Amino acid sequence: MQRAVQWAVGEGLTVNTSIGTTVWDLLTVASARAGARIRVFLLVSEGESLDEARERAICEYGLDPALCEFVPVTCPAGDKRALMQARDQALVAASRTLVAVSLRPRGSMESLVASAGPGVRVVRDFAITHSGRDEQLKYALSADNLSAEAAAIGCQYLVHWTRTSNGPWPGEPVASFCRAVLDSDAYPRGAFAGVRNMLTTGRIAASPRHMPGNTPCVSFTGKSPLEFAPLMRWRARYREMSFEPYGIGIERSVALAAGLRAVSYGSAREVTPDAAPQWLRQSEGKLTAWRDEDEYRCLGDFALRSVPRESLVLFCRTRAEAGSIARDFGVRAVAVCRE
Repeated sequence: MQRAVQWAVGEGLTVNTSIGTTVWDLLTVASARAGARIRVFLLVSEGESLDEARERAICEYGLDPALCEFVPVTCPAGDKRALMQARDQALVAASRTLVAVSLRPRGSMESLVASAGPGVRVVRDFAITHSGRDEQLKYALSADNLSAEAAAIGCQYLVHWTRTSNGPWPGEPVASFCRAVLDSDAYPRGAFAGVRNMLTTGRIAASPRHMPGNTPCVSFTGKSPLEFAPLMRWRARYREMSFEPYGIGIERSVALAAGLRAVSYGSAREVTPDAAPQWLRQSEGKLTAWRDEDEYRCLGDFALRSVPRESLVLFCRTRAEAGSIARDFGVRAVAVCRE
């Protein structure tokens, strides 16, 4: 992609691009970094003006307004899928040169390129064969998979377990995520990279995802690794693991003194005058028994820098990863999986 962008800059072309999906985000950030002139086809959400969408894009993607033109894309039906299709069609229709990088066979973009008019130049010098994922995306843990050291740890820690991020880390600008992907040979936002980032920055960033009222919180569990391992499973609905064997444990007394509070479980209708604040309430669940997580939450970011090193334990999937954490950060690190 970056070679294709450099070629377009050399040809003096304006790059037609968009934002909101990973591929378009990567193209936009790569083009901005190369100093290209950019025409951004913006999906303007309901209740948002073009100026608001424009300013959000400039800030989040690190764009130079002097090199950017913004084209609004709307869809009367308000259907997100239809809106994205309208965006792709408008973008291709406005292009006189189409540069193929990787087209999924029988995909919508391949169809749009194939239907381009006779006056449109299609450049395939940078095309690579589209391939599916090679790496294993899902796995399951059980008591039998745990290392002896991990299985011996009880409930003396409250543990924040993490997982591979499908996009930017909480609070991370999209531009930062895209630059990391463009500059890396391997995916840079895996779960192991996540715990290293938490230690480097000295904080666990809060996220509103799946939280009541979209309130940014950090989640922990009071379960031991042995009890929690069966909850690490593939969630097909979200195309991600619920948790992976990477986490940060904090001695229970230290964590509670730092502001962590236990979640209150019950029916969504059980709201009494003395009920816990909304961010601490959790439905018992119908398909999933959320009580099993024994969850604790921190409102907003959790400051790791305030926790003494001797009160921390780091969990990693392999012994090699645990060893690198111990060497680089001077904290106890435990391999979760048996090797």
